[in-house]
Amino acid sequence: MSRKSKNRPLKEKVAIFVEGPTEKNYLVQIKQDYNFSNASIIKVFSGQGDYVDKAESKCKELSKKYSLKNKVLFFDTNHKNQDEINSLLKKAEDKKYQVAFSNTCFGVWLLGHFEPMTQSLISEKNLINKLNGHLKKPYEKANANQLALIASNFNNAIENTSSIVSYSYEFQSTNVGEIIKKLIL
Repeated sequence: MSRKSKNRPLKEKVAIFVEGPTEKNYLVQIKQDYNFSNASIIKVFSGQGDYVDKAESKCKELSKKYSLKNKVLFFDTNHKNQDEINSLLKKAEDKKYQVAFSNTCFGVWLLGHFEPMTQSLISEKNLINKLNGHLKKPYEKANANQLALIASNFNNAIENTSSIVSYSYEFQSTNVGEIIKKLIL
């Protein structure tokens, strides 16, 4: 085991916390495409419990090895009520997290890679059907090859979702592109 230098500063990291494998695989692809090597993408949100508390626990572990430059939570409103969402947003803000959200699901952001998005809510089923059409085959959740193809249209997604970046529980919204853009630039 090598000895740690007392004068060497800790390497900076961006800690990105996601709900599921789709978000994680998508962000791994973005990390590769944009040479975003100082990011750690961590899936912590499976099961029950408070997302922010779970992320904070992981941050404590990471901060032993790294200086955390940013902390980012990715989540969607799918299967959460408005009170849960508001509580999560407040707690994340209090703990200095950037929050990347999608209402109703991450599929809103993914579909934005192919077509302009509006505030009109589209069901998760219809989002998937539209993705199927753009991919010209059935969308497979968390499929790394499909997510690589989708991510190759990242700049289109930034433009196609620019009108829905403000958080809304009533309307379709996503600020995922805004958050990623800040991280990679």
